[in-house]
Amino acid sequence: EDLLPRWTKLTVGSLVEFHLYFDGQGLGAEECVARKVLRLTLPWELAQSAFGENGENLPELEVRHQVSVRAYQWKLMDGSPGGLPFVLLEVWGRPQAIVRAVVEATGKDLHA
Repeated sequence: EDLLPRWTKLTVGSLVEFHLYFDGQGLGAEECVARKVLRLTLPWELAQSAFGENGENLPELEVRHQVSVRAYQWKLMDGSPGGLPFVLLEVWGRPQAIVRAVVEATGKDLHA
């Protein structure tokens, strides 16, 4: 009953945002919204320039835009680097927040 829009049904494992409240009887959640995801690849150089050599700037981007970012790189069976020239990113959040985060990370100008 707290899902927005009301007709939405969540699947198991859905990432959601919600407002937490306490009503005297316990904790509750309202305005529950399923997060959307955008998957993209970025060249290593661009990813490291945007997020830092080891991703140390990712938490700031997540907080600033209220998104969650997951970064994936491929490894070989022996654990050595896969050698691919890019990193795969998943950016989870509300659509406009995802757009703002990706625009910032890629250095693109929305109005150009």
